Formats: sequence, structure tokens, C-alpha cells
Amino acid sequence: RHWRSPLEDNTCPLCHAQAHEDRDHLFFTCEFSSRVWNYLQIQWLAGLFPSECLIAARKSFGQPFLKEVVYLASWNVWLLRNGRIFRNERPTFAAWRRNFIHDITLLSHRFKP
Repeated sequence: RHWRSPLEDNTCPLCHAQAHEDRDHLFFTCEFSSRVWNYLQIQWLAGLFPSECLIAARKSFGQPFLKEVVYLASWNVWLLRNGRIFRNERPTFAAWRRNFIHDITLLSHRFKP
């Protein structure tokens, strides 16, 4: 089992930037996460609380299920981060996209047509 203590290394496990790994970096300003949000066509406004970000993003997203998309996108970013830290797996956008599409497809069966 590979384990990297956050105290040992101050680089982001996804983009390798010398950045403190906090919520804002991991889910919003990280180069990897930015690519995720660009792919999903979700724009985040800097300096807002997460709830305010969701309200602002809802206007640009234009779909009724924004929260579900954000939750699944973030969850899959988190899983890739953990894979890097605990199993030394290389995080790729292709892996994120494959897992996200799988999860959103499963969730779509809950939506009414």
C-alpha cells in the first residue's frame, strides 16, 4: 500500500502544482479540475461561497440537474486524488470522464423523462 502524507509533500496530487491541497484548489483552481469544469461547461466565479457558486453556475449551465452533475464530477475528482495518494495510480482525464459518464448514466435512470 502506498501512502503519501500531506505533511510530506505540498504538491497537488492531480496537477503537481506547488499548492496547498485544500477544497478550493482541489475542486476549483487545480488544472485538472479546471479541465473537468471546462468539459462540463460549468463556470465558477472566484471569491464566492460554494452555495453562491452553485447559484451563479446554474445560470451558465442551463440544465435542471446541475447539483447532481457537480456532485458526481467532484466525487470522481476525489476518487482520482485518492487513487494517486493511496495506490500511486496516475490520474488521467480519460479515466475521470469514463467514470463520470458511467455514474451519470446510472443516475439518469432515476430521472423522469
